[in-house]
Amino acid sequence: MGSRAQASLEYAFVVGLVILMTLPIFIYSRERYNSNVAATAVDDAVKLIIDTADSVAMAGPGTARTVWITLPGGVQSTEVSGRHVSVTFSLAGRETEIHGLSIANLTGTMPSSAGTHPVRVEMQDTVVSISP
Repeated sequence: MGSRAQASLEYAFVVGLVILMTLPIFIYSRERYNSNVAATAVDDAVKLIIDTADSVAMAGPGTARTVWITLPGGVQSTEVSGRHVSVTFSLAGRETEIHGLSIANLTGTMPSSAGTHPVRVEMQDTVVSISP
């Protein structure tokens, strides 16, 4: 009976050791996944605004569209200036910037809080106005 108890204890020890060794891998994978999801969400938002700005610019003055963008938590700043749209956010403890380039001159602001937001994109004379 003693050897069976010892074998069970050794088996439990090995299983516990394997769990302890794989736990950091799971934690790292989860953090990496969350970072990728956040970066993709910001990239999608910037691309959607740029594509919409290009579309209304080609259609001419008076053309307007409202698009919905989703931003993750950790956005530190957004900027719409010249032909650029950029979003700076915290990714895995580092400051990261994603930007896009439009064919049109842009002006206005974008939301920077986490969540889903409507953004109005409108061609006004020679500039595309972007507003939350």
